[in-house]
Amino acid sequence: MTSIFINLTDKETSSKNRTIAMLSTLLSKDMPSQTKKKELESNYNIKMTKELEGAVAKMCNLSDLIVEDAIKEERERSKKMINKKDREIRMLRDEIARLKALNKKSQTGITKE
Repeated sequence: MTSIFINLTDKETSSKNRTIAMLSTLLSKDMPSQTKKKELESNYNIKMTKELEGAVAKMCNLSDLIVEDAIKEERERSKKMINKKDREIRMLRDEIARLKALNKKSQTGITKE
């Protein structure tokens, strides 16, 4: 299996490589679908047929899906971290309450035997 990594550009930076520039346009998460279609037609001479429009729409949905998945993963990670911190806070509160009770008993001279 062979893998290829391509560093796509953002809209402020354009690639000198025409293929990378086209892929950057196609997979841009910041560019609306209609703008992508217009740029593909005008900059890359790609005629937008119904079939190709459908493929571009799928690619637009793919980038949205990738962003949504990343947001979902981050929310889950954040929830786990918050739950862990909540458990730690509860444990600390319980320990403080226990120490206060021990301190109060020692001040009143009551000891547990």
